[in-house]
Amino acid sequence: METSVEDAYATGAMVRAEEWQAVISAGDGAAAALNVLSKEKGEHYHDFDVPADATELFGSLVDAE
Repeated sequence: METSVEDAYATGAMVRAEEWQAVISAGDGAAAALNVLSKEKGEHYHDFDVPADATELFGSLVDAE
């Protein structure tokens, strides 16, 4: 969603020629927000909690996130 203009993101109808329903645009906006947060944090950011024992229960798949 990041554009060639520094710190500018495009979503919804700006990036999708045919599929720009409200729900798709909302999802694009959420994806762009995660990109901004990841850039600010300097590492991949996710917006959900991971239980302390997730790696023990699910293995290295959790570490990949």
